Amino acid sequence: MPALRHLAVSTLLHLIEKDPVSVINERIEENLFSMLDDETDSEIGNLVRTVINQLFYVSCPSRPSRWLDICRKMVYLFSFFIKILSSKLYIFYVF
Repeated sequence: MPALRHLAVSTLLHLIEKDPVSVINERIEENLFSMLDDETDSEIGNLVRTVINQLFYVSCPSRPSRWLDICRKMVYLFSFFIKILSSKLYIFYVF
């Protein structure tokens, strides 16, 4: 269903351009980052990046703490993932 995902993300981009406040209030940023992680189609991935950038551009001046919170969560999850990965590698190396 790449066509449907492409259409959904394109529509979201147009909504951000026409009525950013309605999209900002939905707090979809984390869902977009999650979608970016899971997306296999490079064209849709690029479109999701554009949506995230546009959303950042229109919402950061009024809600910088929201974006700082997102960054904090991403750093925490990444460090947690690295700890898990390194512990599994250590166990593999020992055995």
